Amino acid sequence: MNLSVLGTKIHSSGPLVSPLNVKDFGAVGDGITDDTTAIQDALDNLSDNSTLDFGDSHYVFSASLGTSLDSKTNVTLRASGATITQPLLTSDVLGGSTRRTFDILDCTNVVVKGFNFIGRHLDYATGEDNSKQVAVLFTGCTGGGVFNCTAEKHLVSYYINTGCSELKVSDCDASTCRTGVEVTGSDDIDVKRCNVRDARYYPDGGDSELKTSGYSFLANL
Repeated sequence: MNLSVLGTKIHSSGPLVSPLNVKDFGAVGDGITDDTTAIQDALDNLSDNSTLDFGDSHYVFSASLGTSLDSKTNVTLRASGATITQPLLTSDVLGGSTRRTFDILDCTNVVVKGFNFIGRHLDYATGEDNSKQVAVLFTGCTGGGVFNCTAEKHLVSYYINTGCSELKVSDCDASTCRTGVEVTGSDDIDVKRCNVRDARYYPDGGDSELKTSGYSFLANL
């Protein structure tokens, strides 16, 4: 079976599973309630060839999510404009571990689309990197990518880390960040129709092949 996400063909290795909704796992999505446990529970229950739907609600969480999304194939994290907010924690300011909204490891064809990610750094205009928040992190992944998302107030908005290949970052915005799209130790990463505003560094940092068709980079601090 062939699927298509914004022109990217994805080969399905098995039958599609009926979509899951994050609210079926107890997420409230009112912009106030801490939905950390519910979202993590939903991620833990994803199988290959499945979709997790976030709709258009506003979710708040207080910890890194997605660490259980390891070694999955053909998974879609889908939103219709849903917002996920990361509050600023004391550990962010004091140099704690990097917190990722979606941490995707050793997966094939994982797609993240339709989200608004909001971090909580302090003030990049002062030159201080006080937050270690990342919206989406891929490590050791093949295929898939990030589509139609926005991200603001993160250390790195979309981070393609070591060992990735054939990923796309398409039709995404990033603002008020250190780096909009960062690629390190990966090959054949395609960035298209993305805009980065108020970022400190040019977004390609790394040693990989980075295609930047239609890329707009503004206001390098």
